[in-house]
Amino acid sequence: DVTERLRIGVDSTGTGTGFLQAFKEGIGAQNLLLNPGGGNVGLGTTSPAFPLTFGNALGDKISLWSGTAGISYGFGIQGSLLQIHSDVAGSAIAFGYGSSASMTETMRIMGNGNVGIGTATPGTKLDVNGFGQFSGGTQIGSGIAQGFYGDGGNFAIRAYNSAGSDIYFQTYAGAATHMI
Repeated sequence: DVTERLRIGVDSTGTGTGFLQAFKEGIGAQNLLLNPGGGNVGLGTTSPAFPLTFGNALGDKISLWSGTAGISYGFGIQGSLLQIHSDVAGSAIAFGYGSSASMTETMRIMGNGNVGIGTATPGTKLDVNGFGQFSGGTQIGSGIAQGFYGDGGNFAIRAYNSAGSDIYFQTYAGAATHMI
């Protein structure tokens, strides 16, 4: 059909950007399928091993949205590290279900490192709205035996300082109740 075309060219605005576009006269741009019968597509590689394969160079791989040059929401690769990033510290990456327009958010990671579970506005490194469950105990700080401990039936709260003095309430198998 002479009204259906595959356009290959360079953008006429002078930017030098190349394009590949499916086009139908009188209607406009159409869907473009790459390898609809199977096969792999490579970007920056001549031997794609997966349906979409990127070259082995480190750096940004996919930009989902770009505000200013070099700053975007996207995915990148560095040595032994998969990066999922937002554009600035005040932006966030949210997890949930549904679609973009009507997503039910379940977890959010802010660009500043704060993580929210059950809240879209985490104010601390871990901000949980709702009940949590910890298996194997929870430690606060870096000292030996500081924090909250539980084994399913027993519970202990301990606080020790470097001078050796301690404050604790314990109903764990150790049966100590010393305070201050």
